[in-house]
Amino acid sequence: MNDWYLWLTPVAVGAIVSLFCYIGCNQIFGLDEVRLVDFTRYGEEVLADAPVMYLRLQESSPSTTIPGGVAVDEMGSNNGVYERLGTVLPDDPSTLSPTSGQPLLEIGIAPSVLPDGSLTTAIRVRGGRVRVPFAAAINPPQFTIEVLVQPEWDLSVLGRYYAVAESTDKPATGSTNSKRRGFALYAGPSSPVSLQTPYRWQLWVGSGTDFRQLVEQPPANAGNPGPLVEAKPTYLCVMFDGSAYTLFAYSDGRDFDSVKYALIAEPYVQNINADLTIGMAQASRSLIPPFPGPNRNLYPFAGKLQEVAIYNTALKEERIVSHMIAGFVG
Repeated sequence: MNDWYLWLTPVAVGAIVSLFCYIGCNQIFGLDEVRLVDFTRYGEEVLADAPVMYLRLQESSPSTTIPGGVAVDEMGSNNGVYERLGTVLPDDPSTLSPTSGQPLLEIGIAPSVLPDGSLTTAIRVRGGRVRVPFAAAINPPQFTIEVLVQPEWDLSVLGRYYAVAESTDKPATGSTNSKRRGFALYAGPSSPVSLQTPYRWQLWVGSGTDFRQLVEQPPANAGNPGPLVEAKPTYLCVMFDGSAYTLFAYSDGRDFDSVKYALIAEPYVQNINADLTIGMAQASRSLIPPFPGPNRNLYPFAGKLQEVAIYNTALKEERIVSHMIAGFVG
């Protein structure tokens, strides 16, 4: 189900119905804000849904030198700052954090994650990140978070975690607790006790007392490989409507029957005082005991990132599909 050209003509209506049968016919035929056939470019689709923060990460001439340059928020309120490590992060089996290698932060990378030639660019990080100062608006009680990524680490080397985006608190000085508030989007093994398993895209959340990975609802992976990480341009989205969590992961060639994952619900308490980071976690925010982890940055992502958007509501499923199509067809 990867012949995207079917979307380019009204003749494709039948294909749309079969490909996205889980959405419902009323929504497919445009009765509920859907613009699937008449798609627009990715950024326009995102802006149409009024995110509270939208970092395209397409800077080519930052206002100051990189690092220290500004990652512009298209919504005007939550600009980020580009940062790069000054030293190599070691590979750390105790926290399952990978090495950064020689720290890298590049902007204006083409081709980007979007398959649109030279129309957009991305950033490439390995020991670099974007840090967005804390704002309550980007830590809402209900949320949708989406980002385009392209992993570039060796996926055959298992047992480490890679942070895509994280907005979590830091345990109090002297505490042996884990982080307890906020959300994080990671690539990692199935669980910290199943390290020799293929990498999967994951949502972690804080309950107010601890921080945990949300696993798929049963029957998880019944005839479905799960949200496996591939070394391809990938659309990632997680949303929480106040009671239910859903993860979407699409990369080229993935069957559309295998892009949506319902997660087992856990309580969620939003971050109330700490910065959002994209491409790496901050210090003392270990995912596994002993907590709180070392006083250094953790879980550096390795690859391309762009189009980071946060919404203060759970987007309708048909809008998620419309973003996906606009990005990887238009």
